[in-house]
Amino acid sequence: MDDTAVDPFEILGVARAFEVDIAHVRRRQVAMLRESHPDLHATGRDADGARAGAVNQAVAIVSDPARRADALLRLSDGGGKDPSLPPEDLERALALRMELDGADDATRESMARQAREARDDAIAAFAAAWDLDAAAARRARVRWRYWDRLLAAAQGNEGAEGVFGG
Repeated sequence: MDDTAVDPFEILGVARAFEVDIAHVRRRQVAMLRESHPDLHATGRDADGARAGAVNQAVAIVSDPARRADALLRLSDGGGKDPSLPPEDLERALALRMELDGADDATRESMARQAREARDDAIAAFAAAWDLDAAAARRARVRWRYWDRLLAAAQGNEGAEGVFGG
């Protein structure tokens, strides 16, 4: 099931918010799956399976901060166009990316730490902006994505072409 096809918050019956109580979400999952389990209720197995799939997909989205942020933005403005990365972040990311080519393990770890810190700052900015300013939250999510990609590259998890791409 495609993340863009569902409102995971509605499926789970929880408020649309960035800060969520994951333990509460998991309890909702168990309760909802128990309600439609074919061994406990004589309903159609196809319907039960579809409901279980929808519940599990919703939990996967809400439990992952990046997917949750993307869902919130999509639901708030229909998935509006992402702004460009702010120039100060772009310059810093490009400098680190250029340094990454041919870097030794110690340099890669240092770069990963810098990318992790910048990503964490972007996540905090998203959380702070979400309830107040969707445009600021969207800008923070763009920064978060870029820093995630650079972190993955510094950790050797992604090729250079993926750092600044889609």
